[in-house]
Amino acid sequence: AAAAPAEAPPTDRLAGLPEQERRAALLEIVRSSVAVVLGHPDPAAVPTGLAFRDLGFDSLTGIELRNQITRRTGLKLPATAVFDLPSPEALAGHLADQLAPPTDAPAYPQLIGELERLRTRLGALDLSAEERAGVATTLRGMAAWWDAGGPAVPAEPAVAALQTATTAEVLGFITGNLGISLTPDDAPAS
Repeated sequence: AAAAPAEAPPTDRLAGLPEQERRAALLEIVRSSVAVVLGHPDPAAVPTGLAFRDLGFDSLTGIELRNQITRRTGLKLPATAVFDLPSPEALAGHLADQLAPPTDAPAYPQLIGELERLRTRLGALDLSAEERAGVATTLRGMAAWWDAGGPAVPAEPAVAALQTATTAEVLGFITGNLGISLTPDDAPAS
């Protein structure tokens, strides 16, 4: 008997779709995965713009969702995806970016896009006043470092790393490579 042709990996099938169809397919995968994890009978009833925590996600269900999406798409996500990305729509956009990252776009627009995504991710975090002060100190330090010229780092590897980094990884990079401490002890006094 002849062997059946091998089915293309999900990433190949999804990447082969036109951008609009790919984004729509990924949003449907996210919505149906949310429905499975939370026990909803109708994926169409899952709001695309509502925050994951408002949908009822916690750490355990977040990991279940990550695993479900990884199985269905072949794409890897951090365990903190539901905390790093604010909504099903944002998660689907992140997955679409993983499948078809801009390869010929200039570094400047990519960097601005990454900064906007970081702003969205920061806005979705529920931090204490002390933690917010620590992040603000870090961001001010980054701005001062940038204004001073920053190190001569090739742009492309940095942009590629930012595209897949979690908030914790970005903050860890800042601490490890820029020497800016992110501990509450560094927060300005109130």
